[in-house]
Amino acid sequence: MSNEFWEFSLATYKADGVAEAALAVQDQLGLDINLILYASWLASLGLKLTGEHLVGLESRIGRWQGEVVIPLRAVRRELKGITDVGLLLDQVKDIELSCEKRQQHMMWEYFNATEALKTEGETLHENLNLLLAPEMAEKASWCLLEVELLGASRG
Repeated sequence: MSNEFWEFSLATYKADGVAEAALAVQDQLGLDINLILYASWLASLGLKLTGEHLVGLESRIGRWQGEVVIPLRAVRRELKGITDVGLLLDQVKDIELSCEKRQQHMMWEYFNATEALKTEGETLHENLNLLLAPEMAEKASWCLLEVELLGASRG
């Protein structure tokens, strides 16, 4: 179930500062890291994310994300605060990662099944802003995350 998007995500997420910046955006704005990585992956390919594509993508992954990934994330976070559950916490982390990988595979399949996106050049900022509701875009500071993601995708 590995694919180019998953490989990009693994490499990007491991790069210095990316995980911390992406988690901060996820926690502060409720924006899914997989969507951030997807928008970044598209930008690395020089592709501009469109509202229509995003709506279709979210309809494809919404139920999986809402009923599987987000609840697992909540369970993992709860377990982090409990002592003597190390093995269980590791198992939940592994399951969560497998579910994240499944979600990204669904995203990859959607990308391959839809009409080609336009090649635009430097699109990271526009792709990330499209993920936010207009009123949230003003609150978001993408600078740090963009620098981290650009560095990771070029490094």
